[in-house]
Formats: sequence, C-alpha cells, structure tokens
Amino acid sequence: LLCGPDALRRIVGDPSAGPYLDAFYFSVETFATIGYGSTYPVGNAAGALMTLESLVGILTVALATGIIFARFSRPRARILFSRTAVVAPYRGGSGLMFRVTNTRRTEIIELECQMIFSRFEMKNGERSRAYYRLPLERDKVVFFSLGWTVVHPIDGASPLSGESPESLQRSNAEFLVLLKGVDDAVAQSVHVRSSYTAEEIVWNARFAGLFNPPRPDGTLTIDVGRLHQTEPV
Repeated sequence: LLCGPDALRRIVGDPSAGPYLDAFYFSVETFATIGYGSTYPVGNAAGALMTLESLVGILTVALATGIIFARFSRPRARILFSRTAVVAPYRGGSGLMFRVTNTRRTEIIELECQMIFSRFEMKNGERSRAYYRLPLERDKVVFFSLGWTVVHPIDGASPLSGESPESLQRSNAEFLVLLKGVDDAVAQSVHVRSSYTAEEIVWNARFAGLFNPPRPDGTLTIDVGRLHQTEPV
C-alpha cells in the first residue's frame, strides 16, 4: 500500500475491495506461494517487496515443517513405573526395588538403568544436597518387552546402610531414576526418567506377582494392573 496506488494492478476482477485489502490479499498469496494471477506488482519497490515476502514465506514454511517433524517424529518410550518403591528382603539382606513395564507393542533393546540417591547432609557446618550413584543388581537388559524389577542391594557398602524411614524423611531423600534404550521399531534412542521420594518408599514389603500363567501356546504375559501392588513381608 505504501508503494503507491499503482503498485498493484488487476488483470481481472472487481477492484472494489479497496487498495488495502488488495495489498493484503496479494501478500497472503505471495507468502503462501498461491499465485492466482489476478493481481501483479508494478515497479521496483513493489517487486522488491514481493521478492522479500516470497523468501520469508518459503523459509517460514520450511522452518515450521522442520520443527513439527522433529517434534512428532521423535520416538517416545511408554514405560510405566510402579507408584512406589519397596525395601524388601533380598539374598539374606534387603534391597531397594521398583518395577517398570513396557506399555508399547514394540520392544526396547539395550535398556540401561541408572539410579541416583540424593539427600541433604551437613558439610562444613552447612546443609547441602549430596548425590550417590547406587549400584544395581542388574543395570542393563538386552530385550525389554514385559517387566523388570530393578534392585539395589543394601549391604555394608550401600549409602542406604543403616537408614530408616524416619532418617530418609529428615534428610529429604529422593531416588532419581534414568532409563535409556533403543526403540526397536525406529532404531533411535529413547530416555525416560522418574523419581521416588522418601514418602514413596514402602518398607518391609514386596511386589505382588506380575506374570500370568503361560498360555497353552507358551506365550508369557503380564498383568499391568498388578504393577503397583505390594504385600507385606
């Protein structure tokens, strides 16, 4: 519109919409690369503006397409964590345990688990948060299609040795969990994280059985509804 009343001309059609709407609709056509051909620019100023609008429209569409593709093409693992973790008897001692299951039909391969124990401690007269990596009974499974109970043995070398529910709550303890694997369907890495606070640890309990009896054809299945069930020991 600022390029002048003769910057845009119509080949066909009624120009009664007004110069502003004509300029607006022509810009929309240029941005969207529609090009009905009923209107065309006249002069260097209008041609330069049309060129700039064309470049901006093409780049905007390309950028939006890339962002949308990157957002929705990324594989997302649908791993369900048990609502609570338990401290249960384990090999003559005790162990901290939680359960996970894969809710997707595809398998996750080379699934690795890391567990970090975090709590507040007094150091040099100041209260600060400390982090300890907890060794696991098994920190990796080759194929993950059903369920997995992750276990940290509580022995003399464990940071949890001598801890109680009360001491963990006083120190605002939290257990950070990171799972990393490869989605078998798209061969891309997936990451899932979760955590358990001191209030989400059930002591002197164990998880209920997760696996169903084998089917006549030998297929092994699990009951996801029992993932969160615990029973006292």
